Amino acid sequence: LHPAFFDHKLVPPFEKNIKSTAFVDANENLNYFQGCLSGGLTKDYLAMSEEIVKMVDIDLKENIIAEWHDESYMNKYFYIRDIDLIYLNFVFY
Repeated sequence: LHPAFFDHKLVPPFEKNIKSTAFVDANENLNYFQGCLSGGLTKDYLAMSEEIVKMVDIDLKENIIAEWHDESYMNKYFYIRDIDLIYLNFVFY
Protein backbone atom coordinates (compact mmCIF):
# COMPACT_ATOMS: atom_id res chain seq x y z
CA LEU A 1 0.00 0.00 0.00
CA HIS A 2 1.05 3.58 -0.57
CA PRO A 3 1.91 5.26 2.78
CA ALA A 4 0.10 8.47 1.83
CA PHE A 5 -3.21 6.70 1.16
CA PHE A 6 -3.28 3.64 3.44
CA ASP A 7 -5.67 5.19 5.96
CA HIS A 8 -8.20 6.20 3.27
CA LYS A 9 -8.34 9.84 4.42
CA LEU A 10 -7.13 11.15 1.05
CA VAL A 11 -8.49 10.21 -2.36
CA PRO A 12 -5.78 8.23 -4.16
CA PRO A 13 -4.62 9.44 -7.58
CA PHE A 14 -6.10 6.60 -9.63
CA GLU A 15 -6.08 7.12 -13.39
CA LYS A 16 -9.02 9.42 -14.16
CA ASN A 17 -9.04 9.07 -17.95
CA ILE A 18 -11.89 6.68 -18.62
CA LYS A 19 -10.37 5.89 -22.05
CA SER A 20 -7.18 4.56 -20.47
CA THR A 21 -6.75 0.87 -19.74
CA ALA A 22 -5.38 2.04 -16.36
CA PHE A 23 -8.67 3.75 -15.39
CA VAL A 24 -9.95 2.93 -11.90
CA ASP A 25 -13.00 4.57 -10.38
CA ALA A 26 -11.64 6.03 -7.14
CA ASN A 27 -15.08 5.67 -5.57
CA GLU A 28 -14.95 1.88 -5.95
CA ASN A 29 -11.46 1.13 -4.68
CA LEU A 30 -9.80 1.89 -1.36
CA ASN A 31 -6.34 0.39 -1.78
CA TYR A 32 -3.70 2.34 -3.68
CA PHE A 33 -0.27 0.87 -4.21
CA GLN A 34 3.00 2.69 -4.68
CA GLY A 35 4.96 1.73 -7.74
CA CYS A 36 8.42 1.77 -6.20
CA LEU A 37 7.78 -1.21 -3.93
CA SER A 38 6.57 -4.41 -5.51
CA GLY A 39 7.48 -8.03 -5.68
CA GLY A 40 6.20 -11.56 -5.58
CA LEU A 41 6.80 -14.95 -7.07
CA THR A 42 8.79 -14.71 -10.29
CA LYS A 43 6.08 -16.25 -12.48
CA ASP A 44 3.40 -13.96 -11.02
CA TYR A 45 5.58 -10.86 -11.31
CA LEU A 46 6.42 -11.64 -14.93
CA ALA A 47 2.72 -12.25 -15.69
CA MET A 48 1.91 -8.85 -14.18
CA SER A 49 4.65 -7.21 -16.23
CA GLU A 50 3.40 -8.80 -19.45
CA GLU A 51 -0.16 -7.67 -18.75
CA ILE A 52 0.96 -4.12 -17.97
CA VAL A 53 2.94 -3.99 -21.23
CA LYS A 54 -0.23 -4.96 -23.11
CA MET A 55 -2.21 -2.23 -21.33
CA VAL A 56 0.45 0.40 -22.06
CA ASP A 57 0.64 -0.63 -25.72
CA ILE A 58 -3.14 -0.31 -26.11
CA ASP A 59 -3.05 3.16 -24.58
CA LEU A 60 -0.08 4.29 -26.65
CA LYS A 61 -1.95 3.35 -29.85
CA GLU A 62 -4.63 5.80 -28.69
CA ASN A 63 -2.03 8.45 -27.68
CA ILE A 64 -2.87 7.95 -24.01
CA ILE A 65 -0.30 7.99 -21.24
CA ALA A 66 -1.53 7.32 -17.72
CA GLU A 67 -0.83 10.15 -15.30
CA TRP A 68 1.28 8.07 -12.92
CA HIS A 69 2.70 5.84 -15.66
CA ASP A 70 3.59 2.32 -14.42
CA GLU A 71 2.04 2.97 -11.01
CA SER A 72 -1.34 3.67 -12.64
CA TYR A 73 -1.23 0.42 -14.61
CA MET A 74 -0.05 -1.57 -11.62
CA ASN A 75 -2.95 -0.24 -9.56
CA LYS A 76 -5.40 -1.28 -12.29
CA TYR A 77 -3.78 -4.72 -12.41
CA PHE A 78 -4.15 -5.12 -8.64
CA TYR A 79 -7.68 -3.70 -8.69
CA ILE A 80 -8.99 -6.47 -10.93
CA ARG A 81 -7.21 -9.25 -9.01
CA ASP A 82 -7.14 -10.63 -5.50
CA ILE A 83 -3.62 -9.99 -4.20
CA ASP A 84 -1.79 -10.37 -0.92
CA LEU A 85 -0.93 -7.15 0.90
CA ILE A 86 2.37 -6.47 2.64
CA TYR A 87 2.71 -4.48 5.81
CA LEU A 88 3.59 -0.80 5.56
CA ASN A 89 6.70 -1.42 7.67
CA PHE A 90 8.47 -2.38 4.45
CA VAL A 91 7.92 1.13 3.09
CA PHE A 92 9.55 2.92 6.00
CA TYR A 93 12.71 0.82 6.44
